[in-house]
Amino acid sequence: MTLNTLQLPGQELKNIIDSHFPAIISNFSLDWVEIPIDKYLEIITWMKENPEIDAAQLSNITGVDMIDTFEIHLHLQSLDLKKMYSIKVILDRENPVIPSLCSLYIGANLQEREIFDLLGINFDGHPDLRRIFLWEGFAGHPLRKDFLQMDDANPGLPRFPFEEAGKQER
Repeated sequence: MTLNTLQLPGQELKNIIDSHFPAIISNFSLDWVEIPIDKYLEIITWMKENPEIDAAQLSNITGVDMIDTFEIHLHLQSLDLKKMYSIKVILDRENPVIPSLCSLYIGANLQEREIFDLLGINFDGHPDLRRIFLWEGFAGHPLRKDFLQMDDANPGLPRFPFEEAGKQER
């Protein structure tokens, strides 16, 4: 498996983070490092402000349902250094809460709302955490693996909005 030449290998990123946060990285792979949730905001802030990393841009942030836990994956980028960094954080499934990155990256706003809407992960400190695709009162979060097994809930609509029996037009 080859790594994108712009992507900083996980081992190198681990070594850089370890220089400031000794022994904080417990897991890494070829292309990502896993950071603890209790140091998440501190490490991401440091990565943005540290000229050796210069993670000035949040390329994307997404959530993943791993059945027993949730994961947040984010890709940061230094345009000046032409480097990309991949970070992973494990969240508790019963109470999935993580600090918001909106104070650091304006682009986190809509992406965190999307994750909240579709997976139900809360972002502590988000300025406007509300649904972005689905309506208020929608039962559940459709990207959760257990979405269709919800007790006493009928997720979604019985039919598409504006749909009448036998017609597909608005």
